[in-house]
Amino acid sequence: IRCTLADILTGNASARRDEESIAIFSPFGLGVLDLAVGALVRDLAIKNRMGTILDSFIGESWIKRSEANHVYA
Repeated sequence: IRCTLADILTGNASARRDEESIAIFSPFGLGVLDLAVGALVRDLAIKNRMGTILDSFIGESWIKRSEANHVYA
């Protein structure tokens, strides 16, 4: 690992070390990659009739706890 993508975009580092080297960008940690992988997994699970569909990501106990702590003015 020679530099970050931000270093290249801001001009603090060149994209390649020299004319013969290659540049490899690893996008891991980017939210857009997480979304793309999640969509792929979801699509494959639906296509193959696998997995469990959840009505809500937030459990019922969390919703009730939030409602109980909510102050209505």
